[in-house]
Amino acid sequence: KLTKEEFEEKAKSFTYDQIAKLVKDAYKSEIIVFTEYNNTSDSGYNALKGDYDTKEKLRAYLEKSFSTNFVDELLKSDDKFKFIEDKTYVKVIDVKTNSDFYNAFAIGKEITDDKLNVKIESTSNHDKITYKATLVYENDAWKVDSLSKLTPSGKTISGLILFNLV
Repeated sequence: KLTKEEFEEKAKSFTYDQIAKLVKDAYKSEIIVFTEYNNTSDSGYNALKGDYDTKEKLRAYLEKSFSTNFVDELLKSDDKFKFIEDKTYVKVIDVKTNSDFYNAFAIGKEITDDKLNVKIESTSNHDKITYKATLVYENDAWKVDSLSKLTPSGKTISGLILFNLV
């Protein structure tokens, strides 16, 4: 675990380009989880493919981009995944890739205790879209702990598919 000073130094040296890349890569990785399955079920859940087909493989994959806390909460969620006889099943959803998100760039960062809060902006159909992300430093790497989208009225909604399923 980093000292407060070490954390602050890491956060200050983490560039806006690096922040945008980290968050975009995390977003892409979650889309993969919800599109890499075999059509094997009529129950609304389908078996994930080989790289993610067990709970351990799925955890290892997600922890490359997301905090341990995020992954722990996600894997407890029965409305997204089911784990049956060491196989992982994902709830089938219509994944819409937020193409506006792929053009996003970081516009601000703020250090609070052991987290780095960042703002990311994008333009879609001439409208500005602002995202807020919380990043943590774990296992010698920055990880996404949360991501939300700000509506024009200032309301915050989840920006992550993994927290935004119905």
